[in-house]
Amino acid sequence: MSPVSGLFPLLLGAIVSPFGCSAHSGRSHRLHYFFTGVSEPGGGLPHFSIVGYLDDEQFVRYDSETRRDLPRSSWIRKMEEHDAQYWDWQTQLSRSWELYFRVSLWTRFNHSRGHHTWQWMHGCEVSADGRKGGLSQFGYDGRDFLSLDKETLTWTASNPKAQVTKRKWEADRVWTQGRKTFLEEDCIDWLHKYLNYGKETLLRKESPVVKVTRKAGYGDLETLLCRAHGFYPKEIDITWRMEGNVMEQETRRGGIAPNADGTYHTWLSIEVDTKDRDLYRCHVEHDSLPEPLDAAWEEAGVLWPLVAGISGAVAVVILLGVILVLYLKRRHEGYRATAFSLSLCNARCRNGEIFFFLLVEFIPSRPIGFVGLGGRCGADSPGPAMGAFRGLFFFFLFFPGTLAGSFSHSMRGFYTATWDPSQAQPQVAIVIYVDDQLATQYNSSTRQALPQVYWMEKMDEHIPSFWEVNTLKGQRLELRLKKTLENLKERSNQSTGFLTFQLMTGCEIRKNGHKEGYHQYSYNGRDFLSFDPKTQTWTAADLEAQITQRQWDGDVDYSRHVMYYVEEECPEDLQRFVEYGKESLLRRETPVVTISRKAYYDGLETLLCRVHGFYPKEIDVNWKRDGEVWVQDTFSGGILPNADGTYHTWISIEVEPKERDRYRCHVEHDSLEEPLVLAWEDRGSVWPLVGGVLGAVVGVLLVAAGIILYKKKGQEATEEEPQVEDPLMNG
Repeated sequence: MSPVSGLFPLLLGAIVSPFGCSAHSGRSHRLHYFFTGVSEPGGGLPHFSIVGYLDDEQFVRYDSETRRDLPRSSWIRKMEEHDAQYWDWQTQLSRSWELYFRVSLWTRFNHSRGHHTWQWMHGCEVSADGRKGGLSQFGYDGRDFLSLDKETLTWTASNPKAQVTKRKWEADRVWTQGRKTFLEEDCIDWLHKYLNYGKETLLRKESPVVKVTRKAGYGDLETLLCRAHGFYPKEIDITWRMEGNVMEQETRRGGIAPNADGTYHTWLSIEVDTKDRDLYRCHVEHDSLPEPLDAAWEEAGVLWPLVAGISGAVAVVILLGVILVLYLKRRHEGYRATAFSLSLCNARCRNGEIFFFLLVEFIPSRPIGFVGLGGRCGADSPGPAMGAFRGLFFFFLFFPGTLAGSFSHSMRGFYTATWDPSQAQPQVAIVIYVDDQLATQYNSSTRQALPQVYWMEKMDEHIPSFWEVNTLKGQRLELRLKKTLENLKERSNQSTGFLTFQLMTGCEIRKNGHKEGYHQYSYNGRDFLSFDPKTQTWTAADLEAQITQRQWDGDVDYSRHVMYYVEEECPEDLQRFVEYGKESLLRRETPVVTISRKAYYDGLETLLCRVHGFYPKEIDVNWKRDGEVWVQDTFSGGILPNADGTYHTWISIEVEPKERDRYRCHVEHDSLEEPLVLAWEDRGSVWPLVGGVLGAVVGVLLVAAGIILYKKKGQEATEEEPQVEDPLMNG
């Protein structure tokens, strides 16, 4: 593996392009690597690791446990077809870097204890206009340390500790020149070579799926949120426009982030006056689109009119077909065609019954009855055909029905105290979430509890002095967190480094009414103490926590206070908040489901089902093969929140291409009247529905033409027949 990188955000699991590629730029390509060395491995983090990314797709990985460079994408396997020694050579390079990182941690920084990290990010970029760039940056303990200036062949130190290493590296011109040569020559060459091998994946185009949602705000204001997802390449131009004018200043944007299938998603929102909602459009431009896409909030449910169109057209086809059959059957039994007068039937209908009359021109001389919604007009009982019509029209008009099911709800509080040597005292931040909505916030700068969502602003109307009381609670918790962190710092005799002490507490009320609470502490990012409500005791995660455990077990009042909060106060507050915020917390939003596929290796491919934009959070998504749930070779992502308060998730499965048609993504959610089943062929295109509507319309026209022709011929053949008196006219 080439000498490359591993920067601080990697430990948090976020891969963000360091080259500042804008959503408004042309198509560009990036090759970058992340190196990470840790003094104390644990929690799935090895002593040393290297990961390589091409355009945000991980294609290679090395770590101190496998001690081998391993391919992470299908296209990189082609390298061994052209160079049989490729993987052995890359592995030897990676092992050399592993040795360098271990020596650096223990000799350069002279550490004998504690958790420390030493990281390197290294890579290059070729922009759409052909410009080339590169960077080489080092980080220590999660903070910037040194970065290379290629033009001057000097290193920029981010803090005083880095000055020693800066002077040493600048004196070693061979080391510094080697980094510059790699960035400007070797890295660019490898980037082009990898692009050639992975062009089927890396140079493809996938169109964005765009959805606009809205969320109530303060007063007459509301937030429109536009989400674009499933697009590739990464570059996209997306703006809010009002009557054609770009509203950039009023727009808030999210970053362009990768999906599990290698595509991307992003969002932007704008706060608007409710009465002006119809004037706004989400304008999207992307390489995969033949022309820009404009979406409004009203268009969020664009599929339902098509479905309704199909349903209505099919109903008319069935209706006309049955009428034709009845007419032909009874024609030779002494019946004739006549016009039906709506006023005639109205005169015979009683008790204010409301009817939906079938638009039928053919009435037998012995009435079979006309069935409507809520009653009938004519004979005492409808014929079998009309009974079928009753159910048919009820089905199409009232199919939506009512939605059943209850929600689970949760309230979680995150309390964080941090200490930095540059600070006089620890800083504290508190955030409270209700069903993943940020409800309230407190920090040691403002020292006030403040609402973060519109329905929380109403709390003072329901509970006098609500925010004043919660501000006092926040101030008391701030003092306790600061005191505990200072005690831990003194006990561990740690005067340097960044320290954190955190509390996660809250409760959940599930669909079946079951209540559950929790109260857990962590120190420096690791589990520390947790409260057991059943025994009202504390559990220590390690030896260091046992001292605090004994102190808190002896503090009976504090344990009782925690017990009361998680089992009584928290569930009561949660129920109260859900009632006040029910317009938002009890709503239902239907998931949008898309299927994509990606070539894998060894003749396999990956089918990925992405479900997004749904609310509430609970959802059942699985892959089915031939109608049976298929767990083998299935991988799923967590259920994560979107910026508009809805959720998204994904599930993938590895399959043989020849068996692809046997698999379906099966989705069940409270907002769906029946499970949604989707195959890869059914991917979000509306053309099959459009085709269905057109086909149904053609069917209607053909049936109508057949009826007219047959009627015309029948009238010509019976012109001389005696007329039969209509009993309805004489009744």
